[in-house]
Amino acid sequence: MDDFQFEKEMLSFGNEKEILAKLIALIKNPPHFFEVNKDNEKQVMDVGTFIVRLIVITNFILFLKQGNIILTSFLLVFIFARFFTLVIIGINATLLNFFVKLFCKKDDIHAADRVAAYTLITGIIPDIWYLRIVGLLMAISLEIIGISKQYKISIEKSFLAVMGPLIILATFGAVLFTIVSI
Repeated sequence: MDDFQFEKEMLSFGNEKEILAKLIALIKNPPHFFEVNKDNEKQVMDVGTFIVRLIVITNFILFLKQGNIILTSFLLVFIFARFFTLVIIGINATLLNFFVKLFCKKDDIHAADRVAAYTLITGIIPDIWYLRIVGLLMAISLEIIGISKQYKISIEKSFLAVMGPLIILATFGAVLFTIVSI
């Protein structure tokens, strides 16, 4: 891959209009969106990168008075958004796919990638504690709907698949907290 292609891939600008149209379709009707969406791996990464950059921009605007350290952090995240997106989507999609496979005997990592990428949109909600709770509930709802439609399984099984990783993380966090506080 030549240097220009790498820079273009890393920065991934140019398809914002198309991505914005997809995000609007998601917000208007999540069940229908997830039912018909079959984005490929590159499209999923582009969407995820776009959303991560939107999150960075909104947080930067909201917390503008925080100083130079925050500015530097936001710039680094903005520039390396593609890498952060790859990590975030990779971990979330792997967990979702594992639990869908565990509860439903279905395996489709690309479906999990799509759900993980589009669920990132809830991260735009500001980091104010009471709004974060709303964002978390919206993210869980989107994941349940997305898993149900992408894997073509019932809402109940989708609920189990989505809540499985959250229960494990909560249990792990409680155990870690207990160990550290002793």
